[in-house]
Amino acid sequence: MDLSGTYRLPRVLRKFRKQYPDVELIFRPYEDANLVQPLETGQLDVTIRMADEIANERLSSIHLRTERVIFVTGPAHPLAAKAKVAPEDLKGQTMLLTEAGCAYRKKLDDLLSLRGIRPKNTTEFTSVEAIKGCAALGMGVALLPEIAVAAELREDRLTALRWSGPAMDISTQVIWHRDKWISPALDVFVKTLQKELQE
Repeated sequence: MDLSGTYRLPRVLRKFRKQYPDVELIFRPYEDANLVQPLETGQLDVTIRMADEIANERLSSIHLRTERVIFVTGPAHPLAAKAKVAPEDLKGQTMLLTEAGCAYRKKLDDLLSLRGIRPKNTTEFTSVEAIKGCAALGMGVALLPEIAVAAELREDRLTALRWSGPAMDISTQVIWHRDKWISPALDVFVKTLQKELQE
């Protein structure tokens, strides 16, 4: 389950629990890009994943929404005051980023590689809260889904950079194995995801 699941799931669960109060639900993080094996063996029933495309014929998916992904930093950071921040402005900056397997992190890595832009350094985290905390202190530039930093932006603890480069936005999908039997409860859960999260 990706960040969109973390921040958007509570309202989905509230609706689902009204219909299926006794169904056991277990949510766990799963970072491996290879989803076929755990979905095929039943280790996972479905997964919510940020990915623009699911390139595997054995998997079915439904696009739920496109998450806006933005660059943020502390209000006192030099880039926070710029009228426009271009990809070249990231040269020489400290980047505060999620793990390399993250879909929107890959978008950034591909962009920087394509344009030959080298940040000063990269600090990689498994914790979004740690990224936000370091960014708020002005320690670097972070790339995160807007929903993950909404509270910090409202409270002026973080500032969204006025990014003029290519969009970093990413699709959120619900994914399952094409041959899996979908129980009535699981079918309702997926439909609730669609009803509550689809744009």
